[in-house]
Amino acid sequence: MPRGLLVLGMIGWLILGAALPAAPQTDPPMTDIHDIKAPERPVAGPNRIYYILGGILAVCLLAFLILMFRRSRGRKSAPSVPPPSPRQRALEDLEALRDVGRFDGREFYFRLSAILREYLRGRFGIDAPEMTVEELSPRIRNLDLPTDLQGNLRAFFRSAEPIKFAAAATIERQMETDHAFAVAFVRETSS
Repeated sequence: MPRGLLVLGMIGWLILGAALPAAPQTDPPMTDIHDIKAPERPVAGPNRIYYILGGILAVCLLAFLILMFRRSRGRKSAPSVPPPSPRQRALEDLEALRDVGRFDGREFYFRLSAILREYLRGRFGIDAPEMTVEELSPRIRNLDLPTDLQGNLRAFFRSAEPIKFAAAATIERQMETDHAFAVAFVRETSS
């Protein structure tokens, strides 16, 4: 078939096809779309009761926590009593040791030494309760105190060691003298 004839046939077919009216197409009826269902009422069952009880419990717990928070905030705002001064604390503790006859020598010197060491920490900033006598002695020499007072304090700590740790014999008169020295030391050095 010649080529020109083929081209003419195709053109004719296109013209004829375009000139003919298209047959109206009808859509098939829709069967997959349905109307909306009415809402269903939930059934009250045991699960719903658990949710209600859990909600009530959560609200009660939250109210309790808020109440506790408010109470704790109220307590913090109250003015606090300042701690006693090192002098005041030492003199109170020394007053409790005043009756030296109630204590054996070892217990008395442990307590007396501890009171003076705590006083040195509070008044002079020396970590005396954690130090040995050998460590404490040079620190006492560096204090801004009269040399006789420094010497008496070092002598007290040295003489108390054998009593505290070796249970050396004590004389009640010496215990009274050392107690009086401790009271005088605290009173003289507190400012």
